[in-house]
Amino acid sequence: MAGNERNIDPTTPTGQFEFKLRGLLTEQMVVRERRHSLKKLLGLVEKNILVDVLQHVNGSQRAAGRILGIKNSTLGAKLKRYGIQVVRRFGVHS
Repeated sequence: MAGNERNIDPTTPTGQFEFKLRGLLTEQMVVRERRHSLKKLLGLVEKNILVDVLQHVNGSQRAAGRILGIKNSTLGAKLKRYGIQVVRRFGVHS
């Protein structure tokens, strides 16, 4: 993969995602020097995507489901599987 690497622009949403993803995978595979299955690594990626999207929509599960293209029941099951607790933020943002 090193030969196929390209410059990542961390100022774009895609670049931010790719930068975070590479950091997560590096941490899991290199720093901890453990063997991980593809399923476990994909689960880590999925969990981080869920958290990022929920933060983006201020905890609205309905909006997160729409963005991700999944049903509310599927989103709920994934949140439960990964132990993600959603706290909605209310009030005026300044």
